[in-house]
Amino acid sequence: MAGSSGLGYDLDHMESLKEDYLNKIRTDSAYPQYRQGVMIITVLSYIAVAIVAIFSVILITKGGVGVAVGAFQLVGCTIIGLLVIPFQRQAMLMMADMVDSTLDRNSKSKS
Repeated sequence: MAGSSGLGYDLDHMESLKEDYLNKIRTDSAYPQYRQGVMIITVLSYIAVAIVAIFSVILITKGGVGVAVGAFQLVGCTIIGLLVIPFQRQAMLMMADMVDSTLDRNSKSKS
């Protein structure tokens, strides 16, 4: 049967349970300052990329050697903005999720 793992569990239901658990540990995080710091770092990273992109466009419009340098910087900004920053954010949040889920599991096993 499609959507079934053979053990009687519906895969969509399992995914929603995982999402609910992640939302729970993120809401009740032991490290809310860390999570807030991740958001601040992410926003500052996007602002820095936007500033460099603006200067890259200015270099391109000036002509000469600046066209090549500006184009190279613009491509770099695009890659960083679309790939590197989101990956960095998710990696940092996954670390906090692992710690929070471990703390959650350990607190349940002791009670």
